Amino acid sequence: MTHPDVNNDALRRRYDRLREVHEATGSLITLRNVDGVLKEITQRARHLLRCDSVYLDLPTSDDPTVFAVRTWSGDLTPASRGTSVSRGNGVGGIVLETGEPFQVENYLSNEDIRHEAAHDDMLAGNDIATLLAVPLVFGGEITGLLFAARRRPQRFDEDDILILTALATHAAIAVRNAQIDEEKEAALARLSDAVTESERRRDVLTRSALVHGTLSDLVIQGATVREILEAIHSTLDIPVAFLDRSVPHRPRHLSVGGLVVSPEVAGRIIDSAEPSPRMRSVRTDDGQWMVVDAVTGEGVLGTLVTPENPRVDSDLGRVLERAVQSLSLCQLATRALAAADRRSATELVTKLLMSPPQLTEQLRRRASRHGIDDRGAVPLVSDINTPSALQVAADWTERSGGLFASVDDRLVILITPETTDLDIRQLTERLLRQADGNRPGNVIVGGHVGRIEHTSGEYMAACRALNFAEALGVRDSVHSVEEWSIFSTMFHEPDSAALDRFIQENIGPVLTYDARHQSSLAETAKTLLENNLSPKTVAVHLGVHPNTVNQRAARLDRLLGETWRRHPRAFVVLAALTLDALRATV
Repeated sequence: MTHPDVNNDALRRRYDRLREVHEATGSLITLRNVDGVLKEITQRARHLLRCDSVYLDLPTSDDPTVFAVRTWSGDLTPASRGTSVSRGNGVGGIVLETGEPFQVENYLSNEDIRHEAAHDDMLAGNDIATLLAVPLVFGGEITGLLFAARRRPQRFDEDDILILTALATHAAIAVRNAQIDEEKEAALARLSDAVTESERRRDVLTRSALVHGTLSDLVIQGATVREILEAIHSTLDIPVAFLDRSVPHRPRHLSVGGLVVSPEVAGRIIDSAEPSPRMRSVRTDDGQWMVVDAVTGEGVLGTLVTPENPRVDSDLGRVLERAVQSLSLCQLATRALAAADRRSATELVTKLLMSPPQLTEQLRRRASRHGIDDRGAVPLVSDINTPSALQVAADWTERSGGLFASVDDRLVILITPETTDLDIRQLTERLLRQADGNRPGNVIVGGHVGRIEHTSGEYMAACRALNFAEALGVRDSVHSVEEWSIFSTMFHEPDSAALDRFIQENIGPVLTYDARHQSSLAETAKTLLENNLSPKTVAVHLGVHPNTVNQRAARLDRLLGETWRRHPRAFVVLAALTLDALRATV
């Protein structure tokens, strides 16, 4: 039998090591660059496991299924950097296949694993015998491999594996956060570099300097494409349009200065030639157009268009070319910020749905990144809030614009105003298929509100419509807010007191009895009238014995009189019971 003090010492040591893992988490959170995070992870792991070396692999840029040594702590040779493992090969390859920790002693002589020459050479060059690997997992995907190594053939114990796995869990989050921070910094650096380059050349033309200075300020402030177009129009006094091509699935054409570009003309302009950042002339049936494409390393983001005008000379053409640079930066920044918004969409959606909404300029700009402009959004509300439904919403909004969130245990999607009815119908059909098989749900689609300030009101109307549908037992269907507007009017108009009087006059004694005795006479009466007064059918619906139904019916006779069962009074009673049930949802 193990002595109690031995167990206590082991538990105390485990506790101390886990506490160190927790403390390490605090240190990792403060780091903002990937290399710093990786170095901290390997140093902490080596200290905790008291091993000879620890190294960390990340996916390679050429092939994300291949993982290569990025950094280490210990006496590895510089040649170790970049040594890679792939699925199925070596200890790391087994972890990539299983997602579970794995270790071997006497690695080089072990015949139970598949060897890779380059990896074997690295281990031999560092005199490594025992190797333990655990995965870094983020979002259900393996994002890295953490290795602990010993020169002597001595296995790591269960506590070592537990500690390294716990550290890897925190490390995966820290690495991803650092990568996001670096991506943001890189995006801002690109933005800053582009603005600096534009500023360097601002003295080419006085007009170019004026336009460029204005647009640069707008980009830095996070302005929308429309705001930049309005600045171009007001400064140069020419009508302009931007054919947004950043997302092929949802092209948007924004115009200022009264310019109208039809879809047919836009298509001809886009197809007229290879994209170019230099101004060119394009002729269509509607006239001659001056065109500049927004071309970046990420592809064609859009096309700036203005009608041919004698004032649009070569100097003004260079001004427009510079303006397109600002539009490109705006598009890139919008894309990066929109991705960040999607990670915290609940907060943004909640603010847009506040009643009355607090529509600050910053909030308007954030909404605009997702295609929700001053025209507002079409709210969709559903009680189908399953993981697969949320994934459908995520795919939809990333492809078609808009925002989604889970609000009050319901799925809410804010659809962009230019979305077609056909696209909305396809979305609702996909959502219905994601319902829990045991609990089918409904989808309510609001109307085009016309103004962003009205979005919250239409959302509340959609929520009420969903409540009404649930109260009436409607399942597995799609409805518009208008279909339920009569009920909303009945319960929310100032003269709804007349409705209260109608209910009390017809079923008041039953409601009073239920309230006093915590009974279900009103539900029983409604179910009887809806099922031809059949006690057996009602008993099945209510989950009670038929004798119980008969006893309740007798009680209803005493409270309402026996005529409540017969038409025309039965119709009035059923109407009062139904309206009372609906009123409870408001």
